[in-house]
Amino acid sequence: FGVIGSYTLRFGGVAGSVLVPVNATPTVVAAGPAARLLLTTAPSAAAVNGVAFAQQPVITVADSSSNPVLAAGTTLTAAIATGAPALAGTPTALTNANGVATFTGLRLVGVVGSRTLTFTATGLTSINSPAIVLSAGAAKTIALNGGNNQTTGVGQPVAVPPSVLVSDTTGNPVAGVNVTFTVTLGGGSVGTPVAVTGANGIANAGSWTMGPVAGLDSLEATAAGLAGSPVRFGATATAGAAVRLLVTTQPSGAATNGITLAQQPVVQLLDGNGNPVNTAGRQVTATLLGPGAVLRGTKVVATNGTGTASFTGLDIFGQAGAYAIGMTAPGLIADTTVTILVAPGAASRLVVSLQPSGTVSSGVPFAQQPVVRVQDSSGNAVSQGGIGVTASLASGAGTLGGTLTVNTAGNGIATFGDLTLTGAPGARTLAFSAAGLTGIVSNTVQVVAGGATALAIVTQPAATARSGVALATQPGIQLRDAS
Repeated sequence: FGVIGSYTLRFGGVAGSVLVPVNATPTVVAAGPAARLLLTTAPSAAAVNGVAFAQQPVITVADSSSNPVLAAGTTLTAAIATGAPALAGTPTALTNANGVATFTGLRLVGVVGSRTLTFTATGLTSINSPAIVLSAGAAKTIALNGGNNQTTGVGQPVAVPPSVLVSDTTGNPVAGVNVTFTVTLGGGSVGTPVAVTGANGIANAGSWTMGPVAGLDSLEATAAGLAGSPVRFGATATAGAAVRLLVTTQPSGAATNGITLAQQPVVQLLDGNGNPVNTAGRQVTATLLGPGAVLRGTKVVATNGTGTASFTGLDIFGQAGAYAIGMTAPGLIADTTVTILVAPGAASRLVVSLQPSGTVSSGVPFAQQPVVRVQDSSGNAVSQGGIGVTASLASGAGTLGGTLTVNTAGNGIATFGDLTLTGAPGARTLAFSAAGLTGIVSNTVQVVAGGATALAIVTQPAATARSGVALATQPGIQLRDAS
């Protein structure tokens, strides 16, 4: 019993015996019956997930003394002794004439770690391999690991940098893979544009800073040849604190004096990057820029939940011309509207733009005939034709003659041409009126006598007289006009 080979038996040689020892003819000892398996060649001590062992196992059938048994056709089976992965490849092999079975294509597929194989054959004692350390295979997939769907302010980094996990075919993390992080929307930036996966298979962008525009920002992580590439990340950039005002809806560029602006201004709160800020309760004040008029209506408006202040009822009252409205709020940069051209309002009153002559002769047309203009309630000239303006005597006795009603021309001016005052000398004023308009009274006009048209005896001669003797009372004669 033991190792096969040639053995010689010796007889005799007992201590104290006088007999001479004698050797038998050599005996050749061959292998006994197959009893166990021997691991002739162990599989590779290190293996890659899914890759055939570089060194495939070789098993020899042996007797109970571990002598090889020259028996062909014995089926040997390889299986996992310890550990979870599957054993792939050809798990059975037949012994050749020398009792040797060589496995081919064996590989481990599964989670990395230490594994042991066992080899069995019917009726024989099995044998286990030394430990095999299984490492991850080639990178096959890339997937999102963390840092998706976050919210932060514009220009600010997200709390959790985006990261991806690179794995082999069975989900083992793979180190040393280059992953490129690229901003695809929003104009932000990443701290590590090209990151390398660590032992845990994770590649981290380092940081992701949002762009200047509020809204959705996006990022892609790519790795050449990997399933799942690119991995997409999204983040919401919110507006920063309010910094300035912006007139988002301009008021009407043309307006009428005293009439509510057809289009009322709307103002929006903005952050430093021009993003709308949804802050309610900020007081926005509208102020007219330019002298000669006032802004009327609701001039202080609080922003609503979207950061918008919508004005109502504003109008500009006063001198016609070009104006703008300044929008201000405490602590914020102001904004100014477009230019608003204010036209005169509706005809409201009359004004004497050229006074009649200060002194006139009774019954004689004024040397300077009056000119009357139509104005709105703020004194702006109204260019409206066809308004009948009537002249009348406002104070003093006498008669106002000539064409007393004159229509305004297209420029809103009524020019009188033949007015006369007839009556006793003295002070007069003229009144000018038009339907629906506030009238006006002229300056004082002094009436003096007109041209001589008659004689009047102011002192009668003496009622009796002596021939040739001067009248005791001489007659007095006065020149008089038509009045």
